[in-house]
Amino acid sequence: MIPKDSMIALLTDMYIASSAKNTKNIYLQRNVNYMAFVYEKYKIDSTRFDASNTYYTSKIQEYNDLISEVKKRLDKKHTFYQLKLDSLDSIKRHEKLKTPLKSDSIKKVVSNSKLKDSIRSFTLDKKLKRPIQKQ
Repeated sequence: MIPKDSMIALLTDMYIASSAKNTKNIYLQRNVNYMAFVYEKYKIDSTRFDASNTYYTSKIQEYNDLISEVKKRLDKKHTFYQLKLDSLDSIKRHEKLKTPLKSDSIKKVVSNSKLKDSIRSFTLDKKLKRPIQKQ
């Protein structure tokens, strides 16, 4: 028989594996049976699980306590991963909202090559980088 603490961990992983069945994995595959991986992780087979599950379901209060602990663990995992997801979403949102730094207004004026003065017009001598008065 599977001990209670191992059964809690096993059922937690089984619920996750069962939920993941209809979700695309990193290889974009669906309908993958992850239960085999869970059995392998705990070094059990379906027969041993069925026997232990039958035992725990025959003791209603003990099974209810077991399922309550599984639910707590699933909720804790959900909260943990939801916070990670929210954090990633906020980083992506922040990246989208970033605006490029405003360019320097002085550089814009210098790059225009023609400077205007209220009295006279100047053209920028690119070699000397100084204004030359137009004739």
